[in-house]
Amino acid sequence: MALLRGLRDPYERNFLAAPRPRFNRSASSKVSLPLSLASSKSEKPQYHLKNLLREIDADDPEKDLVQLQQRICDSIDEFPVPDVLKVFHSAETLLREDDLTKTDLGLGIIAKLAFKPECTPANRLHFFYTLYHDGTTNRYTDFPSYLLTILSDNGRQLEGFEPLLTGLIPALLHEVDSEFALKDVKRSEARASGLPISTSLDLVNNLVKYNARFFRDSDITALIQGMFELRYKLAFEDPERICDILGTLIIYTHIPKEAVTNATRTLCFLRGRKGLEEKTSRTFSYFMNTHLKDETIESLLRRFEDEETCPKEAAGAAALLELSLINATTRYSIDLDINRLMDALARPVPEDIASAYARLRLELVKVLVDDAEMQQKLLAAPDWIHIQEAIIQNAKAPLESLAVGLSKEDGSLDRFMKDRENRRETVRGVISCLEHLEGISLQQSRTLRRIALYVAPWLTEQQSMKLISAYQPSSFRISIGNWLGEIRELANHFIFNTACHLTLRQKALKVIKSAWRTAQQLGEDEATNTCRDLILNALDNETNYTFRGNLVHVLLCFTVGVSDSIFCRTLEVFVKSARTGCFHELIEIPFFAEPDASVDPKPEIGSQHRAQDEDLPSILPDAGLVVLLMRSSVDQLERSRRVYTEMLQLLAIAERPAEATVMLLRGLFRIRSDLDHRIFFLANSEGESLAKVLHRNADSPFLQSRRSSLQSGISIMPPVWKYGDIHGLPESPPTTVSAVLRSESKPVDGVDCSLDMRSWLETIIQMMDSANCDWEVYSYIIVHVGPQVSNQSLFAENIYEIRLLRNLVCAKIQSQTIYRPPETSNLRQGDVALCLYHILTTCIGYHWRFPRKENVDTVTTLVKGLTLWDRTTIACVNALTLSCYELPISLSRDLVRIVAQMSTIVTKSDSAIHVLEFLAGLSRIDELVNQFHGDEIKTVFGVCFSYIDYARGKKFDEQNRAKPTGPPTRNSSIVDSNYRPSTEDIPQYVFALSYHVITFWFLALSKEDQKRHFPWMEQRLLSPDQSGQVQDEAIVTVDHIWRVTEDKDVVKPLPLALGATSESSADPITQTWVSEYCILTIKCHLDNGLVEITERRSSGTDESHFVYSGTEPPSPDLVYQERFASTINGNFKSDLEVVVLPITDATRRALGIFDRISPIDFFKAGVIYIGENQTHEHEILANVSGSPDYNLFIAGLGERVPLKNNRENVAGLDTSEGMFDGRSTLRHSDTITTLNYHVTTMMPTNREMDPQCTRKKSHIGNDYVNIIFNNSGLEFDFNTFPSQFNYVYIVVVPEARQTFIQTRTRSHNPGWYEDSWFKVRVLTRHDFPDISSAAETVVVSGAALSSYVRNLALNAEEFCRVWGNRGMGELPSTWRSRWQQIKMLRERNVPKKEDKVG
Repeated sequence: MALLRGLRDPYERNFLAAPRPRFNRSASSKVSLPLSLASSKSEKPQYHLKNLLREIDADDPEKDLVQLQQRICDSIDEFPVPDVLKVFHSAETLLREDDLTKTDLGLGIIAKLAFKPECTPANRLHFFYTLYHDGTTNRYTDFPSYLLTILSDNGRQLEGFEPLLTGLIPALLHEVDSEFALKDVKRSEARASGLPISTSLDLVNNLVKYNARFFRDSDITALIQGMFELRYKLAFEDPERICDILGTLIIYTHIPKEAVTNATRTLCFLRGRKGLEEKTSRTFSYFMNTHLKDETIESLLRRFEDEETCPKEAAGAAALLELSLINATTRYSIDLDINRLMDALARPVPEDIASAYARLRLELVKVLVDDAEMQQKLLAAPDWIHIQEAIIQNAKAPLESLAVGLSKEDGSLDRFMKDRENRRETVRGVISCLEHLEGISLQQSRTLRRIALYVAPWLTEQQSMKLISAYQPSSFRISIGNWLGEIRELANHFIFNTACHLTLRQKALKVIKSAWRTAQQLGEDEATNTCRDLILNALDNETNYTFRGNLVHVLLCFTVGVSDSIFCRTLEVFVKSARTGCFHELIEIPFFAEPDASVDPKPEIGSQHRAQDEDLPSILPDAGLVVLLMRSSVDQLERSRRVYTEMLQLLAIAERPAEATVMLLRGLFRIRSDLDHRIFFLANSEGESLAKVLHRNADSPFLQSRRSSLQSGISIMPPVWKYGDIHGLPESPPTTVSAVLRSESKPVDGVDCSLDMRSWLETIIQMMDSANCDWEVYSYIIVHVGPQVSNQSLFAENIYEIRLLRNLVCAKIQSQTIYRPPETSNLRQGDVALCLYHILTTCIGYHWRFPRKENVDTVTTLVKGLTLWDRTTIACVNALTLSCYELPISLSRDLVRIVAQMSTIVTKSDSAIHVLEFLAGLSRIDELVNQFHGDEIKTVFGVCFSYIDYARGKKFDEQNRAKPTGPPTRNSSIVDSNYRPSTEDIPQYVFALSYHVITFWFLALSKEDQKRHFPWMEQRLLSPDQSGQVQDEAIVTVDHIWRVTEDKDVVKPLPLALGATSESSADPITQTWVSEYCILTIKCHLDNGLVEITERRSSGTDESHFVYSGTEPPSPDLVYQERFASTINGNFKSDLEVVVLPITDATRRALGIFDRISPIDFFKAGVIYIGENQTHEHEILANVSGSPDYNLFIAGLGERVPLKNNRENVAGLDTSEGMFDGRSTLRHSDTITTLNYHVTTMMPTNREMDPQCTRKKSHIGNDYVNIIFNNSGLEFDFNTFPSQFNYVYIVVVPEARQTFIQTRTRSHNPGWYEDSWFKVRVLTRHDFPDISSAAETVVVSGAALSSYVRNLALNAEEFCRVWGNRGMGELPSTWRSRWQQIKMLRERNVPKKEDKVG
């Protein structure tokens, strides 16, 4: 060894100056000569070797050295060499030359000479020493290894070199190390040029392989140590040859145990090189098949345990250990301490190879848990803490930050992602294997749950679902272990992980919700606060629309009874989420529908797109604000105000999504105040009927998807709101009024408790006036602002804002700048205008606070709507009807013009009944009737005649063509399921109503005007139709107005028996005549000359008497001839003969039947009082008293009439001595109508004998119309009183909710009732048409309430009679019935022709 080192020094000193030869290595690992030295055997040598050598020494510049080399080599190959040393010295001389050609020639000669039989081992050893000592040979970088390769046949023939073997191997390795020290050659060039590193390694491998018997343990140890020290450098050059050397050592030598560690470490290091998997695996298998397998496994384990282990060695160790466990031959021969291995695998992972190393270690764990023997060891362990740490450490090791800086161009990012996916699959496999182990203990099960929890991001959805299920209350107890830490981990992996599947996140949220509730119940403040903070932080950063709603729901579940700081924190998160929420996602939005008025509100949330989880609904952050407002309004003043202010500020943000804005409006539009101005929330937003105008009911076929323009483009979205079976709020509002909030600024106990309703109205007005308001938002506002404004106590101090609202509506209508609905809505501007008119009608209730100019402007706007849009005609007529009672002064100026315009719309579909009812109600208001002067009254009659002419012409046309069938629709292909029958379906009622209006108005005229207008009216009424016929109703109407004009007695109810006008001692002489239009009875008293006249006509019965003054005794025939022969038919002309009725029983019966047909129309209606919180029929009917405003209301409906022994028509009430239906009742009468009331509070109640109040029910249950005074504070249900005949309910509700005590303890100032306001609405059965001016809620003052409601009841009762008789032919009026009886009586008594002849 010393000798070699001494010889190498001059070589190394001059090495950098030497030129580098090129080599081609054959497959047999023998070093070949340069091409210039190769011999050609095609030409035989012709000269002796000695001459050839002499020729080389000759100074001939033209000699061909290449050809000379070939000839010398051929000579050496073909002939014996007599003097080997001489030839060698000649070659040595050439090596000293500076000419590379000569140097190559000398080297080639030595290569040929070394293995000639004449060259002994001593000669080869001499050659080596001579050349190694010769300083001229320093031009060859690998000269020692090259010389040895030539002189030993690449290590195969080592004769003579045995003494040098001990120092030769280290010298060769040092030579390799020196080659890496070169600084003027790049490694890439070294790999491409085939420089002598591979030559040296091949030589080492052959030396071991063919000369193993010469190697001692120390030599083997030194060789392994040398390769270990060079492993970093060799790994980049010839790693395969290192594997070959290690394999050769294990096969041909006996490796000492102390060398196993370095051998294993070298092999582990090489395992990490790409392409060496197969070779390292084969080499490792050699070790595992020897007695050194235990030492090898031990060395691998130490690689995991040693913190200073090279990362690549550790990664290789993991791969090799996994290989040993997979191999069926070796795995059972290894006694592996699994706990020790798991502890080693749980050590921190070096960051520079974190991803790959963690993958290898996880794969090793998977191999362990897959093995049956290892599984038994696992089951025998008391717990799985070791494997838990191993899995968690390696699963969590590859941080995502490692991917920063990686790129796709060089493939580093793809490799990272692929490796991460491999680790994910490995983790899943490990968890799956552990889950399926049979017989695991409870402690092991808990450990497995923790393992799965900490590697949750790597699990499959099924595994994640199973993991979360393990934390359900039935299997998870918060008192066991570090449960709070596990809850945090659960939140980190599922709640905060936005990439996680929504279903998994929701199930995890349920777990945290359950843990939160349990912690509260146990008083665990830390746990409670932790759960709350987790949810708050999650909501603060959540972007998923649905899951954010789930988080809001959970937070709302735990905001009851919290401190102010927690409440404020929750509010801040809600507001931030509402402001900065991710609304650009075009996903299915939770659909909130308004509740049906007929359905009790239920605290449910739903969507028409996806089923909501009942335990974990998804609600908007804005809905959370609504809930906070409703909850805090009960008893938290400052909290309520703060939430309310935040909601108004959110509404002021113009670019917010419609879904969020509508949710805020849902809550704010439900705000109301009671009689004492205390705030409360309605369960129903009172907008259902008007919402149908905009197709916002669930069954409407016109409800289409909306078009939403968001950041991601235009997309079709579902409508935001509608009315249906689902509640529109996340939870039901409080059932009690607020104890702290007021709608007025009057301090309570020195504290200002007012809610800023002014800002709310200003916000609504601003949104209605905005041109950029979303249609979903705008439609919700115009539907719901009217019902809220009708609560006057809520806005008692905001009259200025109410005026602004009224002015805005009027300006929009008059300028025709109505919001244009989107095309997809199937709506027109007229539909929007209809909603605006509803708002304007509601504002009429504030007229007493408005300047007269604004009231006049309101009337002007209503008049304009009569003809501006078809959809607004009826609404404007109804509003004008209300104005007759509330705005008579403002209406009087344009009254004639209004009536004139109505003549143009009376023939519109469904408009006639409303126009005529308007005129009928107008006729009962004297101060408005007096506004018509002279011929102006003809405009009223002209409206009626216009409809009569229209109806007669329509009837004539229908007789000549088939009548179309089916309900009218906007689109022939669509049938609206909410279609209600039209008044056009019962034309006889409207036709008869027109004649009633004529009668009412004629009666309202003065006597002078009656006589002046009678000829014109008679002419118009008796004008024939297109078929030449005169209507019966026209004839009886003319009969009535003639009687009025002729000063006949006022029509009045006829007593059941006619008594004598004066006493007479003798029976009078009676005779009766019947003509086409009259039954005339003359009764003469002969003793005193008294003559009694009874004229029975269609419109009434007139009685008169006089004392006959003639010379002859009076007789009926004489009186008839003198006074009635020419006037019996009144103003009618008739060619029919007047018939004298025989005095028989048949005649008396006929007259009795006629007299029982009263010329007066008798109607009946029920009056029912509903007390506070009453909902059931029996408790409502049991009421025997009402509130003070109710008593004043019914007092204005009619006069009180006693029932005992009453012989008049009292609508079936008991008039016996028993007074079973009370002592008295109410009745309203005029000249042609009588309305009897069934007042339930005036009827006695016997709860013992009649607990269900069936006697009262027998009356109101048979009334077509019932008036409901609803003081319950609840929405009235149409089905409260089940009956086949209840068609119409006129519901009267005080505009401010009031309790039983409030109604009886409030201070009643003079005129308080007249200044009170009531909401009136007419409800009709589903198959009944809307016939009333109060089909939508109107606000009426107490001063006009009774008159207005009575007029509604009269019109509704008359229509119901016709409606109830539909299908059974036309229902004639009483006047027509009487006239038909007159004609029938005459026809039956006309003498036959032969009788006349006789």
